[in-house]
Amino acid sequence: MKKSLLVMALFGAAGFAQAASVTLYGHVDAGFLYSHVKNKTQKATNSFTFEDGIVKGSRIGVKGVEEIGDLKVGFKLENGFSLSNGKMSHPHRLFGREAALFVDGNFGTVTLGRFGGLGSQIGSQDVIGDLYAIGDSDGAMETGMVKTGRYDRAIAYKTPDVGGLQLHLMYANSNVAQEGHTEKFGNLTKGFARTKGYLDKKNEHYYGVGLSFNANKFAAGVTFEQERGPAGMIYINPVAPGGTSSSIFQPIARTKNTFVNAGASYDFDVVKLFSAYEFVKMADHPDFASTDKDHEKAEKLTKLEKNKLHVFSLGASAPMGDGKLSGQVSYSKFKEGRDKPTKLAFMSRYEYDLSKRTGLYVGAGVARLKEGPTKTTESQVYFGIGHSF
Repeated sequence: MKKSLLVMALFGAAGFAQAASVTLYGHVDAGFLYSHVKNKTQKATNSFTFEDGIVKGSRIGVKGVEEIGDLKVGFKLENGFSLSNGKMSHPHRLFGREAALFVDGNFGTVTLGRFGGLGSQIGSQDVIGDLYAIGDSDGAMETGMVKTGRYDRAIAYKTPDVGGLQLHLMYANSNVAQEGHTEKFGNLTKGFARTKGYLDKKNEHYYGVGLSFNANKFAAGVTFEQERGPAGMIYINPVAPGGTSSSIFQPIARTKNTFVNAGASYDFDVVKLFSAYEFVKMADHPDFASTDKDHEKAEKLTKLEKNKLHVFSLGASAPMGDGKLSGQVSYSKFKEGRDKPTKLAFMSRYEYDLSKRTGLYVGAGVARLKEGPTKTTESQVYFGIGHSF
């Protein structure tokens, strides 16, 4: 039913495009990837797989804008999908990638809805993504970065461009209370709690502030983000007095995750250079199974283990023929309790433009993860095609 509604909404908007400034758009991306993973403790593994969205995730959306005097009122509705099987990336949402309504004027731009955080490298509010030659991942390879994601019930504000400088502010409230926790721990018959919305401290709150500059071939940005709320939810299915079963969710402890990102790029025409840094401080917690003893474990869990992450990245891109060659190296240093793993990743990609809408690409990479005495090396090669409409 929801899939049918999505198709009706998208193609209905396309038919309305002539009467208003509405655009149906999308991107389709797929290819093949070979991966080789080895370490001294296990037998090497090889795989050759069909991959969706290697360079850019497949998506379909509709966007539009109306000019009202000096104001512009617009929207963007977008969902992702898998080319391999046609399934939506967010099956329980009509527009899981982004659902935004904005008002733009001399005062700046205010946006409401669901979209990515300021340092997430996804969506229309991102400040950091263009400051990487490739990004936080490539193909099946992860650099080790931990980014913020997409948030519901969000509001963002962006100041007018003043000489290339802009201030970005964002807040979101995920209403975990409405979707999860019980009104009183241990009360198995009362059900889910009513949320106070933005005033409910039990919800997950996101705060973000960023500063960006883009002028004269130089671009830079810095973001500070925090997530505050339950460290996680455990699902328990205890047996209530009388022998009846009552499934509940229980939040465990409260935490504060901090994300700091900074980066810069400069275009020399013959080559464009990139540099970026990420710092993350967040909490971790053990996973619980669905047993009655989870009550006791959750009650005792008041202090969470703090993890820290530093990621340094350097990259470059250069025009080559009818395409672009990009390369990036990233070094990640973790601190997970007593463990201090590190990861070094090299990535390269060549994108060839067949036309303004269609491009071919080929890439390769290698990463080494060191966890104590164990060293794991992953190598990959991939190729594919992307088409925008």
